[in-house]
Amino acid sequence: MTTPIFIFSLPRSGSTLLQRMLAAHSEIATVSEPWIALPQVYAFRDAGIVTEYRQDWYLTAFEDFVTQLPGGMVSYRQAVADFLSRLYNMASPNQERFFLDKTPRYHLIINELADLFPEARFIFLWRNPLDVAASIMTSWANGRWNLPSYEIDLYRGVRNLTAGFKRLQNKAVAIRYEDLVSDAMAVRDTVCGYLELPLEPVSESEVMQTSFQGRFGDQSGIVKYDSVSSDSVGKWKSCFQNPLRRRWAERYIHWMGKESLEVMGYDQVSLLAEISTLRMSGKQLFADLRRTVPRLNLQPEPPRTKTDHS
Repeated sequence: MTTPIFIFSLPRSGSTLLQRMLAAHSEIATVSEPWIALPQVYAFRDAGIVTEYRQDWYLTAFEDFVTQLPGGMVSYRQAVADFLSRLYNMASPNQERFFLDKTPRYHLIINELADLFPEARFIFLWRNPLDVAASIMTSWANGRWNLPSYEIDLYRGVRNLTAGFKRLQNKAVAIRYEDLVSDAMAVRDTVCGYLELPLEPVSESEVMQTSFQGRFGDQSGIVKYDSVSSDSVGKWKSCFQNPLRRRWAERYIHWMGKESLEVMGYDQVSLLAEISTLRMSGKQLFADLRRTVPRLNLQPEPPRTKTDHS
């Protein structure tokens, strides 16, 4: 049976590049972004899902049904794991040893995936959070202010990922985007060592030509680069040069906190110092004001939940 590999990261963190690097190995199968575990896990949650048939009614019936199963919820969760495992196996046409599931919103279900697949391998991919925010704007909104639309990733995602890594760090591997684009082949060798896979010779150009089925995933890198590039490292500085954006960046780094940033491999003091040296301009200031004034709060506080990682 194929063993799943899960890449956990925020969007715009280089997960497609890492996926492409690993997909070049003969023992790893993958597709663009499956997303298949999300509805299976959310089916037994009482929040975060809206259905036409009424999720609250479903949960009552679901709980009644599961209590009748031998083993109860343990049996049900095992059935879900078996179902997903069969799909991963079917998506591995050459009976590859691993199937790599790269789905950014899996940060919402890290704990459940770890419980469903105790034998799985877990890769946490980190990127400078300000570069993540800048890439969200430049890649998906042509540089326009759109970060409030991605609070689920920028806020809950950070909490989910750092909490998940603390739980799984003894059986996971952590990779930084900056290291990936600086020496991609060395990172690939590190991950292959973690997976206990033999090293297979492959060039960066071959890696960049690796493709997989599916409409999701970062296609811009395929079009723009024919080799791994570090051009995007530090580009956030050109995106946060008006007062509103700089204030958001400062608040965001303060909100993340020293400990969370250290888990990710970054230093809060250094990031704040870099923000303080930005040259200010009026670039896109009025456009940002038009988008933020109706919200009243220019940098909304992160959503508060009882358990960010649940």
